[in-house]
Parts: sequence; C-alpha cells; structure tokens
Amino acid sequence: MSDAWEQIKARKRQNTAAVSLCLDPSLLDAVRDAEAAVNAGVRGAKTRLVDAEKARDDATETFRFRALPMAEYRALIEEHPPSDDALAEAERTKTAPPDFDLSTFAPALVAASMIEPDLTGDEITEMWASPDWAYGDLMVLFATANALCGSSNVVALGKGSAGIGG
Repeated sequence: MSDAWEQIKARKRQNTAAVSLCLDPSLLDAVRDAEAAVNAGVRGAKTRLVDAEKARDDATETFRFRALPMAEYRALIEEHPPSDDALAEAERTKTAPPDFDLSTFAPALVAASMIEPDLTGDEITEMWASPDWAYGDLMVLFATANALCGSSNVVALGKGSAGIGG
C-alpha cells in the first residue's frame, strides 16, 4: 500500500453526532416561564430561572450516534424494504418510491448507530412503541442518525484551492 493511503487511514476518524432531548417537556415550559418572569423584572425570577434550568438539564438526555459503514447502512436498508402499500402509493402518485419502510428502518438505524446511551435493540423498539415518546422526538433521533450516515466532510476551501469544483 502507498504511504499516502496509510496516512489517510491513520488520520480518518469516525463521523459522530449528538442530539439532546429533554425527557420532561413540562420543564421546558418552566424555563420559558421563568425567562419571561426575569424579562418582566419579577422579584426572585432569576433564582427561579436557575432552578428551572437545572431541573431541565437534569432531565435532558444526550444521544450520540456514529455513522455506519456504507455496506452496513445499505444492508440495513435492504433488511427493511418499503411496504407494498408504500410502493403502490408511490406508483399511484407518480412519486419516487421510498427506499425503506420507515416504521421498521428508523428504530433499526437508531439502534445500530447509537453509541450513547448504551441501549439494546429491544429497548429502542420499546421506545418506538411507547406512548411516552412523541413522534417528533423519535424522528429527531432517526433524522440525526440518518443524516449522519449520509453526511460528508467536504471542506469549502478558499479561492484557488484544489477543492471540489475548483
């Protein structure tokens, strides 16, 4: 192997991303209310805001993901093909067919790419089925994992550089 390839391999780091979700939405309201009280000059509101922010932070979980290798990502897509109904709908509406069945692919991708917290596939499946998890929260986790797997590390270099399109 060439020295250049060995240097590239030694420097390459895995793509990662994180998203933080407050697990108790009422605490977000408490922070907003406390901020409004501070802005209105209410006595003692600063202390209330500090307390509300601490409670919110204590109830916030950070989810960290790693990009899957291309072959693993493609295999996962193939394991979760779109439903016949989704394909028929795409044909009926003359739109591009989906690449996967979102209802099964999303939790599978989250389980495969999540590195923190250390949850099992069964726990992710339980999360997806739980009435305590809003669609929006689950889709934020999926969107983070999915975007990460399809992201690029292209750097826009200055004028005269040898970057893409240069």
